[in-house]
Amino acid sequence: MSKIVIAPFSLHKGLMSLYRKDDVFVDVKFITKEELLSDYFGKISGKSIAYLMKLTNRSASACQELCRYIPYILSKDEHNKKLQNLYEYREEFVKNGLLKTNEYLKQYFLNNEVEVFGYDKEDLELNQLLSFLDVSPTYKDENALPKLNDKTIKAFDKTSIEIASMLNDIAMLIDEGIDIKNIYNIIRNKKLPID
Repeated sequence: MSKIVIAPFSLHKGLMSLYRKDDVFVDVKFITKEELLSDYFGKISGKSIAYLMKLTNRSASACQELCRYIPYILSKDEHNKKLQNLYEYREEFVKNGLLKTNEYLKQYFLNNEVEVFGYDKEDLELNQLLSFLDVSPTYKDENALPKLNDKTIKAFDKTSIEIASMLNDIAMLIDEGIDIKNIYNIIRNKKLPID
C-alpha cells in the first residue's frame, strides 16, 4: 500500500526527508490541495478565454473572470439564468477539450493511506472534496512536521502572512542580540543579506 500526502508544496521536500528516513524506497506521493481541486473540478485550457470571447462577444477581462468560476459549476440551476449560462459554457469547454478533469482521481486514492499536513482539520473545501472521493484522511498536526536545523517548517496561505512571520522572526533574532549583518534570508539556496 502506498501513501498519499496532501500538503502545501513548501512542505513536500521536508516531508520526503521524514518519510525516507526509515525507508529510502517508501512509496509516497505528494499533492497540494490546489492540485486536488484542479484535478476534480477541471483545468481550463489557455485557449478557453479566446473561445469564450468569440462565443459571448465579451472582453478578455470579463471572459477571464468567467473562466475562474466555470470549472466549479457542476450542475444546471433552473432558477438562476447566470448559473445556467456558466453551466452551458462549461459544457462547451468539455465538448471542445478546453476543460479537462482527472477521471481517474477516485481510483488514485483507492487502497492508499492518505495523510494531510499543513491544512486545517476544519478546511471545509478540502473535507468536502475528500468526502466526495470517499477518502478518510489522517490529519497530522504541526508537531508532526519535520524539523530542519532545529526550525519548524512553516506553511502560509498568503504571502503577506509569510512576510509578517519572517519579519517577526528577524525582530526576535535582533532582540536576542544577533547583529543584522549576520541574519540572512535563504531563497532557492541563495543566501540574501537582510540589511
